[in-house]
Amino acid sequence: MFNVGGGEVLVILLVALLVLGPNKLPEAARQVGQAMGHVRRLSSGFQRELREAMDDVDHEPDRGPRLPPAVTAQEVDESQPQPQPEPEPEPEPRPVRRPAPRAGASGNGEDAPGLPPPPPRATS
Repeated sequence: MFNVGGGEVLVILLVALLVLGPNKLPEAARQVGQAMGHVRRLSSGFQRELREAMDDVDHEPDRGPRLPPAVTAQEVDESQPQPQPEPEPEPEPRPVRRPAPRAGASGNGEDAPGLPPPPPRATS
């Protein structure tokens, strides 16, 4: 892993013994061992997940290059311009019929101009 030979390990242990002393060396070695075990577990978990992902890719059938889906006859017919029905002409607006003004309806007692006078009222 670190490409460290036996002689180098011996030198590292001697330096650790001098720096930490004989009382703290076992505790330091235990902590280093736990840290290395944790790093190995993380590394193996990562490698396992990577292998599983690669196996999933390898197990998928080879479909060749991904091409667009085939066009069906119905889609071809739908893609052709369809004749549009001619819009129905709008009906002509009907003229608005307004009732003719009644005589005396202007409120001022005068008849509307151009109308014949109203028939006389019968008195009883």
